[in-house]
Amino acid sequence: MRKALLLLLGGCLSLAGIAQQRIPINVSYYAPYLIQPGLKVSTDIYLTEMGQAEETSKLLFVSPQVGYFSQPNTSRNLLFQADMGIRFKKAERARYISPSVGLAYVRSTQILSNEVNLGSLESTPQTKIKSFFLPTLNLKMGREGTGRLGQYVNLFLGHQFSTEATNASFFGLELGLSFYL
Repeated sequence: MRKALLLLLGGCLSLAGIAQQRIPINVSYYAPYLIQPGLKVSTDIYLTEMGQAEETSKLLFVSPQVGYFSQPNTSRNLLFQADMGIRFKKAERARYISPSVGLAYVRSTQILSNEVNLGSLESTPQTKIKSFFLPTLNLKMGREGTGRLGQYVNLFLGHQFSTEATNASFFGLELGLSFYL
């Protein structure tokens, strides 16, 4: 098991080394529909540099992500997502913009009702588990710090596809910090 993890880590680091960029670890406040609080952790793996103009660099990246968000007393959701996009950054500036497309898998535990035992006053929620796929369009705008810290905002728009629930649009934003290794 330890050898497999070291091999996986080494492979990720070698892929990230192709573009010779600092590796960010992103931690963000994740807010679908702007009202459901959550947390997301991700990284950007830079695959290749797509031609460098005098002022602007273009980097192709893949971003694996894991997140959690909830609607209090209604649902708890676990998110696994992968984005692929291009990062545009001007050479003299620390700001960048990254349009990307993504595909997520969301596992949702819906709370249908609560039963209360009057003798012990214990509450037992009745739940139903639903899952859906979520293709997204993302626009990430950020600023690299001079040290090891940066910040970003990511706007996303998608559509839920599920056989268990009504298909619906999905939108929101992330406010995050990037820790560069």
